[in-house]
Amino acid sequence: MLLSEVLTGCDLDRQGIRVSDDPSSGFLKADVARFCDGLGELASAIRLRLVVQLRHALEEVTDAALDGEMAAAKAEAWGLR
Repeated sequence: MLLSEVLTGCDLDRQGIRVSDDPSSGFLKADVARFCDGLGELASAIRLRLVVQLRHALEEVTDAALDGEMAAAKAEAWGLR
């Protein structure tokens, strides 16, 4: 399995999880995969550092978006579990 597959979840079909049909998420996944594939010529320690930095940056952005969307859903009286 490629590092880009692990990071981007490219093996979702094998796990039986439905991938979103939203084309913007496909573009983002392709960008992340391209970034990871471009690390191939670097030393393994540098690749690892860059992938960890990328993962943290993505988590920061998605966590903030998730928090905002959950607050908006609660404000609209959606029941979240």
